[in-house]
Order: sequence, then structure tokens, then C-alpha cells
Amino acid sequence: MISMTPESLHQAFLNTRYIVHLEPDVTLRNYDKSTDLLTRLPHLTSWAFITAWNPLPEILTMAKNFARNGLLRARLEEGKYIVHEGTGISADGIWAEAFFLIENITLAEAHTIAKDFGQLAFVYGGREKGNELVYIE
Repeated sequence: MISMTPESLHQAFLNTRYIVHLEPDVTLRNYDKSTDLLTRLPHLTSWAFITAWNPLPEILTMAKNFARNGLLRARLEEGKYIVHEGTGISADGIWAEAFFLIENITLAEAHTIAKDFGQLAFVYGGREKGNELVYIE
């Protein structure tokens, strides 16, 4: 179980760095305009960073997290999404989770997928507004 307050958890989400594993890697943060990402992938109109790791409030083993992300990847492939692997890293570098950058996904689709995998929040981005943290209702 996670023992963070809602405020500290929100701050941790905001301070996470998202590293998209392209050649070379692209590092993004919440509320960035994502110019490096758009330079590398100019066809993007929208995107989401979603993981299946550690559905809150549970902290799972590495094996379970990788298995869950395998199920997420399968679902994304079935949906014909283009995905890129990435890593979300906490500001202090102590915590990291694997995620997928999903190309040209709608906010509603991203919300449904993140909710189905037990996530509290995900990051959604668009060409004009950059990345923003979206909580699951």
C-alpha cells in the first residue's frame, strides 16, 4: 500500500520525468510544450503516457508489473496504436516505472485504458497545449 498524502502524491506525479526511448531518448515533464517530441515525431497530434504498473494503492513486484505492462501492450497492439516504450522517473531518481507513449490517441480512449488498468492518473498531451496530468474520476 502507498502511504503518501494526496498532496504529496500529486506533487510526485507533477515532478516525474518521462523519458521516451527513441534514438536518442526524449525527456518530457508535465506541462512542457514537448517541442523535442514533436521535432522527433512531427506527425503527432495527441499522445498519452500510460503504464499498468502499481495500480494504486498497491505496489506490485517487478514480475507482476512487467506482466501487467505486457497485457497493456497487447491491448494497445489490438487497438492498432503506435507505441513507444518509456520510463517515468521520480524527481529524486529513487522510483521508476515503465510506460508507453501512445501516438494520436484521444483523451477519452486514454482515460478508458488507464482506468481499466487501475491507474490513478496518466499524462495526456497535445500539439498546442503540451503535457498535462489527468486524474481518473
